[in-house]
Amino acid sequence: MTGYTPAITTLVIACGASLAMGNIVTNGGFEDASGPTTASGWNHIATAPGSSSASSTRSTAMPAAGDAHLALSVTGAADGGPLAEAQFQTALFSITPGVGYDLSLLAKRVDPLGVGIVTGFEVQWLDSDGSAGGGVRGSTGFFGFGGDLTENYEAFGFSNQIAAPDSDAALVIIRLVGGAIQDTAGTVYVDNVSLTVVPAPGTLAAAGLLGLAGLRRRR
Repeated sequence: MTGYTPAITTLVIACGASLAMGNIVTNGGFEDASGPTTASGWNHIATAPGSSSASSTRSTAMPAAGDAHLALSVTGAADGGPLAEAQFQTALFSITPGVGYDLSLLAKRVDPLGVGIVTGFEVQWLDSDGSAGGGVRGSTGFFGFGGDLTENYEAFGFSNQIAAPDSDAALVIIRLVGGAIQDTAGTVYVDNVSLTVVPAPGTLAAAGLLGLAGLRRRR
């Protein structure tokens, strides 16, 4: 799925539901730091084989909101394809198997992405307490959005992805990959990562009624 711009009515309902349900990614804005270039709760990964280069850092260069954001950067080389990635594992029992979840984030590129650069996100459903054998129980698959990025922050995400059986936590992965192509480069900024449970139909209806009531009052 690529970028989306929700309709106003959907936005009103979703905002009300998100406030009630809460963001499972507790440092989705990268505001809290655990080091000079690392965000609390996030695992920053950079792999650069050969003479390629890669970095995954918390940055204050150009946030969409607040004071910080995620910066992923790679430069490829003929002898190696780099990877820059950030991972956030949600708390134990933050995920309910069989329930739908929405993910949203804001992202932009810095200059055009080079040939062979791929970027996107994935959520893996985990059995983090080992009660069903542990490990990854399922995945949303990789959602690429590199071709839709501009030099302005835009919204990307997925809707109603169902958590796998026996899962109790989620691993949110944001990834930038470069091919083994000399000097092909890409830098992507990400902010405001959110993973929320899809509201039950009754909650949506109630949120919709509240939104309509607010509109009537404003009129």
